[in-house]
Amino acid sequence: MISVIKLEHVNFGYDSQSQQLHDINIDFGKFGYSIGLVGPNGSGKSTLLKNIVGLEKPTSGKIYFGDKAIKYDNRSLRKLRTQLGMVFQNSDNQIFYPNVKEDVAFVLRNLKLDEREIEKRLDWVFKSLGIEDLQDRPVQYLSGGQKKRVAIAGVLVMRPSWILMDEPTAGLDFDGKERMKNLIKQLISDGIQLVISSHDMNFMYEVCDYFYVLSDGKIITEGKKEQVFEDDQAIRQAKLEVPYIVRLHREIGLPLYNDEEQLFADQKLRDFVSEYGE
Repeated sequence: MISVIKLEHVNFGYDSQSQQLHDINIDFGKFGYSIGLVGPNGSGKSTLLKNIVGLEKPTSGKIYFGDKAIKYDNRSLRKLRTQLGMVFQNSDNQIFYPNVKEDVAFVLRNLKLDEREIEKRLDWVFKSLGIEDLQDRPVQYLSGGQKKRVAIAGVLVMRPSWILMDEPTAGLDFDGKERMKNLIKQLISDGIQLVISSHDMNFMYEVCDYFYVLSDGKIITEGKKEQVFEDDQAIRQAKLEVPYIVRLHREIGLPLYNDEEQLFADQKLRDFVSEYGE
């Protein structure tokens, strides 16, 4: 059974003069395998993720992983991060070794795993992410999308039950975004639960089941994606773009599709386009 993440009355500030998170109450794990955190710049999304993984400590309130509150001593945090990993927005902040394979293996060697187990996990993670051809490459010659995958490999090799992703499409071109979308869907199908933060609402609409909307460090609404993006007041307050699939639903009267694949497979849409084209 996968442990759940729960936040109770979490507040956080970097100093006594400012507060980045205000009374956050979240029970992740109740609503599907892919949960989205959305909101404008400065709304607290990245800060919230850092608090969850123990990179920051709440000023007040508690964060639970499973049935136990997170402890912040080094030993407890090392244990936590074997089950709860984070992929940062800037992959360069997460990759330390000049060689891809050595970088991904670092955390396993730090845990003093047997070399045979390390090789077994490396083989598995490179094949799972489709980056076998990168394992002997120097990191400095990788593209932004390739670095993202290497950063994910460094987390996935721990076989965590949860992965937190901060702006996974930042700096990626169209092809990179499509690859990331497919990778996230693969991780979900493999039973890994995800919390994803991004400004790319079209991307988020396709990969997330449930959303929490933040503004000024507060959760202003939450719900399934078809509920959240129909909440005009919350969308305006959070300065969010309405995904184009939702706009098609609103402005043309098409059904509210879950993703592009469902949209383009719908014969009603094909009929509409054919009639409009005439």
